[in-house]
Amino acid sequence: MSTAATSSQQTLVERLDRLESREQIAELLADYAAGFDLQDREALARVWHEDAQLDLGDVFGTYDGRQAILEIVETFYEKTPSMHHWVATPSIRIDGDRATGVMGVDCFIQHVGQGPAMIAGTYYDEYERREGRWGIVRRRFDMHYLTPMKDWVPKFGSHKLNDSR
Repeated sequence: MSTAATSSQQTLVERLDRLESREQIAELLADYAAGFDLQDREALARVWHEDAQLDLGDVFGTYDGRQAILEIVETFYEKTPSMHHWVATPSIRIDGDRATGVMGVDCFIQHVGQGPAMIAGTYYDEYERREGRWGIVRRRFDMHYLTPMKDWVPKFGSHKLNDSR
C-alpha cells in the first residue's frame, strides 16, 4: 500500500473518530437534560466520570465527584420537580481523548417554594474519553439571569403542578 493511501486511511479513521466522539458527547448533553427534566437518575449518572465536578456557581453550589453530584440532584428534584432545559449553539472541540464544550442554556423551572422562573446562562464543559467512554469531567455554569415569573400558571399539559390560584 502506498504512503498516500495509508495517510488517507489514517485521516479517514481520525475524521470518523471525531464524528463518533462528537455524537457521543451530544448524547451526554441530551442525557444531562433528560436526567434533570425527566428525573431520569440513570441518564444523569451516565454523563459523569467518577471524579467529575459540577460547578453551578454561587446560587446553586459546586459538587465534587459523581456521588456528590447525584446526591444534590435528589435535593433539586425535591425543590424543583419541574424543569425544562433547552441547550443551544453547542461548540464542541475534540482533541484526541479530551474535549471542551461551550453552549447556551435556557431552563424553565417550577420551584416548590418560590414558584416559576426562567434561568439562562452558559455551560463550559470538559470531557474525557476513558476506557472508550466519553464523560463529563467538569461542567461550569455561568448564570446570566434567574427571573421569577410571578403570575405564570400552567393551564394544560402533563407537567401542570398543583396551584392554589
